Formats: sequence, structure tokens, C-alpha cells
Amino acid sequence: MQVVDHLTPYRRLVELAETECALLQAGHLDEVEVLQFEWADLMGTLPAVPPRDAGDLLRRAVALSAQAQQDYRSVMADLQREMGEAGRTRAVGRAYGGGSYGGSAYAAPGAAGRIDTAA
Repeated sequence: MQVVDHLTPYRRLVELAETECALLQAGHLDEVEVLQFEWADLMGTLPAVPPRDAGDLLRRAVALSAQAQQDYRSVMADLQREMGEAGRTRAVGRAYGGGSYGGSAYAAPGAAGRIDTAA
């Protein structure tokens, strides 16, 4: 049986923030969204004035939340950089004859069967 006291929700905030940081550092953005909903729900249940003995837990949760925001920005910057590199790779491939259809730049799509190679 789990004992629930007045600090349980604040401990849960710390757990959520720790998990969010770990997920972001591992690049699991899809799982972070669920935690954010739980965080918001939990915040909605807290009293406007927290108990004095929740101070350390709240400071830890806030510090972890700030770290999670920094991790999120870092992950998003990495994704944007990767997307830019993929776009450049596609452009180079098209420039060297790959085209968007994967064929040669010297023949139109479907032209391979119509080109007279007997000459």
C-alpha cells in the first residue's frame, strides 16, 4: 500500500521532470508529450500556496524543467540541422542527375524504353 502525503504531488513533479530530461536526452520526443500533459494536470491540482516543506522539491522540479527546456531546444536544433543536411543532399543528388524521380538528368522519366541505342 502506497502512503500518500501532502508532498506526494511535489515528488511526482520531480519524477516527471527527471523522466522528461532523460527522454529528451535520448531523443524520444514522442514520449515527452505525454509527460507534459501529466505535468499540466498535476500542476492544476496543487494549491496556490505550496506547503513550506515542499520548497526543496519545487526548486528541484523547476531546475529540472529548465534543463528539459534547454534539452528540448538542443534536440530541435539538431533536428533542424539534420533536415537541412537532408535537403542539401537531395539537391546535390538532383544536380548530379538523380532527379526527384531517381533517374538520369540526361533522359526524361520513362524515356529509357524509347531511346534508340542501335546507332
